[in-house]
Amino acid sequence: MVSPISVLVFGQDAHLLETRRWLLEAAGYQVRTTGEYPEVVRILDAESIRLLILCHTLSAEECRRVLAAANRPHGLKTLALTAGMRGCHDHVQTEVLDALDGPAKFVSTVDRLTRITLIAKGNG
Repeated sequence: MVSPISVLVFGQDAHLLETRRWLLEAAGYQVRTTGEYPEVVRILDAESIRLLILCHTLSAEECRRVLAAANRPHGLKTLALTAGMRGCHDHVQTEVLDALDGPAKFVSTVDRLTRITLIAKGNG
């Protein structure tokens, strides 16, 4: 049996984190959420996270810090959620999605990004 793909969602709004967790768990993902930068670093160091999702509730400084920590050679993908013009979208290797596009687009984007990772690793 294939183990679920692990996703980490980082943001400052607890309600949004729980909603995103629920959506992704319903789609079959193993989801971790946090609002604390040190916890992001700990999880990235300790677990096999395939996709890091950055919520639009993060400050520009929080985005820079977490993207620097996530910039590792193990192929971690990142998805930055925006709300209109706000969000962590200044990182060249970060996929960007407007959160206002809705839950179906959110889940399909996560599916696409994690599928790309599986194919790149020869598991798809």
